[in-house]
Amino acid sequence: MKTSTGRSLPSSDQPWPVEKIGRVARVVELVSVRLIESHAHALDIERFDPESYHTRFDAVAFTEKGQVDQKTPSSDLASGFEVVVFFDYHDTDEPEAGDEPGDELDANHLMAAFALEYRTQDEFKDSPALEEIDGDAVMAFSQFNAAFNAWPYWREYVQSMAARLGLPSVTVPILRVPNLPGR
Repeated sequence: MKTSTGRSLPSSDQPWPVEKIGRVARVVELVSVRLIESHAHALDIERFDPESYHTRFDAVAFTEKGQVDQKTPSSDLASGFEVVVFFDYHDTDEPEAGDEPGDELDANHLMAAFALEYRTQDEFKDSPALEEIDGDAVMAFSQFNAAFNAWPYWREYVQSMAARLGLPSVTVPILRVPNLPGR
């Protein structure tokens, strides 16, 4: 499954940057999850086949100073950060040659963005462990751990919106835990 930027959804056979993710996961806690954007339409209910639909996603982290990138210093991340996870549920893999902008969206489409707020746990406020958290580690954490944290909210959103739109029942599959080294 591809994201809007060409990245794949986390999968069980994909190598995960476990060490980077772990550095961040050890010291932060999830404070809140908010739906910040939503769009849904059902224009051709008869054509809807849940088996042909899939999810794409992307995640972007922010601090009070702006978007996190590989050069973001640990001092900017010390108090916490927010990750926006964008989800898209549709039946088209890639736009075809000659498609007009917007043609890649099919007749039945769901999209949502969730903001996940993470803050440093109190016991780590003055810890040397915070110095190990850099932009690169937060970006890895965002693509993998934040996506896992947001996934149940996305699954519920798709299921409830599909029902409200009169589409057949939809169950978004679980997000598989990766094969970790040594397992």
